[in-house]
Amino acid sequence: MNDSCEISDKDPGPAVASFNSGDCGGAAPGCACAALVAEAPLRVEAFYPEKTGGVFPPGKEAELRVRVVNPSKGIIPLEVRFAAPDGWSLLRGGTDVEHAFGPEEAHEETLAITAPSNCSQPSPELRGELLLKLRCGCLEWSVPIALPLSSV
Repeated sequence: MNDSCEISDKDPGPAVASFNSGDCGGAAPGCACAALVAEAPLRVEAFYPEKTGGVFPPGKEAELRVRVVNPSKGIIPLEVRFAAPDGWSLLRGGTDVEHAFGPEEAHEETLAITAPSNCSQPSPELRGELLLKLRCGCLEWSVPIALPLSSV
């Protein structure tokens, strides 16, 4: 992996938006339950499970699709990894990605995630956050992606 990393002078800051399961309430089949998770230095979008109204049922597998886009005009050599919160199960089709992302190039992955089965009465403490771990040369950062629990 190339150690040079010129991403942007933008402050990565916190996530610019978060997912609210109410965004999917009553969504028609085929409609995406989506959230813009970060805008800089990389655009990160999360597409929540439509079949469950955008939430994760305790003890059941649901899919989360994550898209990382290089919004800059340059090439970004990037390593992409995911880390599930304690008690959550994460299955993915591939391995960690190490790739040079060109301008507007995207990487998309669908993750099978299972919430702990012992959380039938969700509370804010049980809400999980998937960490999207990114590394560009010697620069490392994490982007939290909310994993809201269903109440049944």
